[in-house]
Amino acid sequence: MKKVLFWYMALLLTGFGSYMFYLNATAFYEFYIDKNYWGGVAEGKMLEVSFHINTSCSTSGPIGSRSCSSSFHPDTKYEYFVDSKHYVGSAFWYGAVPTLHSEQEVLDTVKTVGDVGDTITVYYHPENPEESVLIKDQITSNYLISLMISLAMYAGVYALWRWWL
Repeated sequence: MKKVLFWYMALLLTGFGSYMFYLNATAFYEFYIDKNYWGGVAEGKMLEVSFHINTSCSTSGPIGSRSCSSSFHPDTKYEYFVDSKHYVGSAFWYGAVPTLHSEQEVLDTVKTVGDVGDTITVYYHPENPEESVLIKDQITSNYLISLMISLAMYAGVYALWRWWL
């Protein structure tokens, strides 16, 4: 019975870990290695620049102390033309948005691309020009987290094997 339970858990953990690894590798390839994904380049115009604030609070400890943190995220709107067709985009970068801790940090980040009325470079998907970003090389932590989870699954199988068998 012990071996059957081990193999059941090993199969479950390995299967889930392999699935996570597959999703991670596919997404990483599509958006970072496959240079053709954001291969289209168009000249555009920045229409709007603003930001929004996400605030999250948590309660912890025996007396219920409350702590809050805020992160600032850019909101943009821009227009561009591909083959004489007009498009309007809003994605600043692809993937998880890095945490920016102040209004000034958001404004400084956006100004690296351009301010309202400026001519900007827009990267778009050649097969689907509606998909566009202003910064195409933003590295996100989601891929690393998913890779770490899949590796933890494999480590769990190894630990079970060493402990049970």
